[in-house]
Formats: sequence, structure tokens, C-alpha cells
Amino acid sequence: FVSAAYIGGSVEVGSAIDKNNVTVIAAYNDNSIAYVTDFTLSTSTIYSLGTNTVTVYYEGYTSTITITGVAKGSLTPTTPTTPTSSTTVISGSSSITTSTVTGGYQGVVFPKVSLTTETNFSTITAEIEEKVLASALSGKTIGNTNIFQLTLSGVSAQILTQLNRSNVNEVYVNISMPVQYYGRNDIQLSNISLDNTTLNRIKNSGKSVIIQYVGSSYSSETGKTSYTNPLCTLTIKGKEFNSTANSNVALRVTALDKDYQIESVVNQYLKSADRGTGTVVTLEQNGELDKFASIIVDVGSSLSKEKGDIVYVYGYNATTKKLEELPATKYTVDKNQDITIPVSTYSKYVILPEATNKAVTSLASRAKVSKSLTMAKGKSKQITITLPSQLTESSVKVTYKSSNTKIASVSKTGKVTGKKKGSAVITITITYGSISKKFTTPITVK
Repeated sequence: FVSAAYIGGSVEVGSAIDKNNVTVIAAYNDNSIAYVTDFTLSTSTIYSLGTNTVTVYYEGYTSTITITGVAKGSLTPTTPTTPTSSTTVISGSSSITTSTVTGGYQGVVFPKVSLTTETNFSTITAEIEEKVLASALSGKTIGNTNIFQLTLSGVSAQILTQLNRSNVNEVYVNISMPVQYYGRNDIQLSNISLDNTTLNRIKNSGKSVIIQYVGSSYSSETGKTSYTNPLCTLTIKGKEFNSTANSNVALRVTALDKDYQIESVVNQYLKSADRGTGTVVTLEQNGELDKFASIIVDVGSSLSKEKGDIVYVYGYNATTKKLEELPATKYTVDKNQDITIPVSTYSKYVILPEATNKAVTSLASRAKVSKSLTMAKGKSKQITITLPSQLTESSVKVTYKSSNTKIASVSKTGKVTGKKKGSAVITITITYGSISKKFTTPITVK
């Protein structure tokens, strides 16, 4: 994939974009990376005030950068102003302690940490340095069944400190990892825990935490590290948050053909020509973030999608090993070449460039109804329906029908009344969107 970053300042409207201020990194299938200069831009000039989104093209792949356009003449030097932000280095270097575990290796990362404070928000940058990770990997044989799993330490405490600042409304957390290790299934950032105290603070303060995963690349020539735009982002909105259980917010994005655990399952749903093509988003949660968070995924880098293109998103059920329908399956790519997925109970989401060729498990079919009801003549009982967490009563249509109204009748709301001794069957039809699922509840009248 290709990732780009703009490192220059604002540009006056009508002025040209200096390509020297655009850094473009190409990552290849052999996990190597390279800086490239023979890229092209969708525009060479800034035409609008405010945010300008510019597409970067390189060998059929795309990425985006944003450049702020300002009024002509406004960049003429004036009286210096006092910076509104300050940056503090909390930890000047990173380290990793490793151990051998069943199925591979475990690494505890103590990241390089810096803090930038603004008037209304803070940005915490937690970086795993390239030389440190390379050293930790040295001499280790890793692969699909011998995985190097990383736990990022200390992030929760840093977030809590910033949430306690009275003027801060948002806390950004940039998780930085060498770009050549992103997208690999054998090296996983698998644990970033937010503890109960931090989650309580998010809930009670109504503030938001935005966790962005970026790629880093160190240049030995310049001695500097450059960073990609966010490859994926997890947003926890405090105003909506209602969970205080410890939660793992580790997030990673891999190509479908690199996720050996589910590739064969997903391929069963696809046409032969589409197999192996897709993106897997893995969120190491256990359902704590259901309805309270969202994931932004860069599908420009991962699937070469542009604004207005369509992609399809499904949940992967690890228990049944099946793809499942989400409340929204069809997504339109936005101007930043991203899609935003509301977090549900799943740990894995599959993004495909085309809809599946085989029907996935529908939301309606995951409902549960009363297995059976027994009642006396003249008495009534209610058929109960339990919908999956992604659905509400107002989002579905439910109808009831009795196989024998002389024995048992049923109302529009599922109330069953025994008429005379005997047996009947109530058929319940649950419809969500264009898909319906029928359920049956046997009735015995005594």
C-alpha cells in the first residue's frame, strides 16, 4: 500500500503545492518499504480556504493528504505570536521485554512517549521504535502459528491524566509502529488495556478518546522519523459510553490473505475471482465497546478505494465461524478514502470490495423466540422475542400467525390465548430490511 503525509504549513489560495513537503512511503508484499518521489497529485494548486483534501497517486495506489488553504497575502510575516501548544517528552526511548509463550512470543512494550497539549485537547504519542522492535525480533522464528504478540504498557494512565484536565474535551492517542510491520499477522499489537478507572472517567466526564494507529519510518540519512496518516482509528465517545469493564482497545488492520485464521472461511462466501481480496479489522475487545465506539479505516491504502466507491462490511462470528450481517453492510467511501464502522460485539470485521456471493447470517435470523407455551383454556401468555444487540424493536417488523385459531389465537403483539384443548403452532416472522426469518412456537392448550 501507499501512505502519504504533508509536512509543510498552510498554503495561500492560488499558490502551488511544494512536493518537497509531501512524504510518500510505499510498502510492498515482502514487507519492505521505500520512500518514493515519482508520485502525482490530484491538484498542484490550492484553490479553497480551509481544509483541502489532495489525493496522492503512485503505481495504481492512492492515499490522501490535507493542506490548509489561507487567504492570499496572509502568510506575510507579521508580529510573532506565542505558540498555543507545548510538547513534553515523557519517555525518550522505548524498550521491549520478551518471553516465550504457547504459540509464539509475548513482548511487553514500554513505548517512547511524548505529550502535546493544546487549549481544548491533548495528544499522547506512544511510539514503538524501529530499532527496538527489530532487536526484539532478532533470532526469533515467527509465522502464522508462531506469533509475536505485543502488549503496550502505560497508556491508560497517560489518558487518565489528560482526562482530568478541566479544559480538555478530547484526548488523542497516536500509537506508532514501524510501517513495515503493520498488516502482518505474525506480529500483533494485541493488548492495549484501558482500566476501570480510566473508563469510568470517560463515562462520567463525557469526554472523547480518539486512538489513532500510524506507521513510522526512520531515515538513517536524515536521522528523522516520518509518520503516515492514521491507518485506522478507534473513537470512544464519552457522551455515549456506558461501560466500565476493563477493555482492550488494541486494533489492527490486515489483508484478508494474511489472516490465516479466517481467510478460508471468508473465501467460501466469495466468487473465485474475489477470494483472498479484502481487509480484516481486528479489535481485541470482548463486547465492552458495543454501541459506544466507532472505527475509521483507511480503505484507500488497503483496498485502493476512492471517494464515492462502495465497500461491504460484515462481522465475523468466531464461535460459529460464519460471516454475519451488520445493521449497515454497504458503505460509501468518504473524501478522505475512509469508512466509519460503528463498533458492535465482534472482534473481527471483514471489509470486501464486492458483496458476498453467498448469503451471510442475517440479523433477523439471530433473534430468539419462546420455544413453547402451555396454557389453560381461556388463559393467555406472551411470546417473547429477544433481538440481537444491534437491533431495536422499532427497527424490525414482526408478524404472528396461528396454525389453528380454534385452539389458540394470537394478537398483533404476540399475545396467545387458549381457545380449547389441543395443539397449535404460532409462526413468527421477523423482517429487517429486505430479509425475513420465520420462527415457530408450539402451543399446548390444556
